[in-house]
Amino acid sequence: MVSIIVDSRDTYRKKLFKIAERHPEISVKAFGYIEIRFIKNFKKIRKFAIELEELFKICKECLRKANNIIKICSEQIEDLKMRASELDFTDFDSHDDKFKKIIKRFIEDKIIKS
Repeated sequence: MVSIIVDSRDTYRKKLFKIAERHPEISVKAFGYIEIRFIKNFKKIRKFAIELEELFKICKECLRKANNIIKICSEQIEDLKMRASELDFTDFDSHDDKFKKIIKRFIEDKIIKS
């Protein structure tokens, strides 16, 4: 990927000379100045491109892990919804104990045993 972002100095030198040939109104000295500035910054540009490539790889891996976490959480939420649907909220005196038992069972089954 870095080779796509940052070509060799010779490649840029050739591109600059081709541009210079097409634009005779601009002095060769100006193109030479651009080339010298580019050569001075080439190592920095290449290093930056490599660091960006590594950063993108890390970001891609983080996104993959985040997607896995989201998938697992959504599965757990669906399971918790099914367990919560077992509650009968018409009996207001005992629904707290029933809810606690269902949550405890969910935690034991899904979180502690995983």
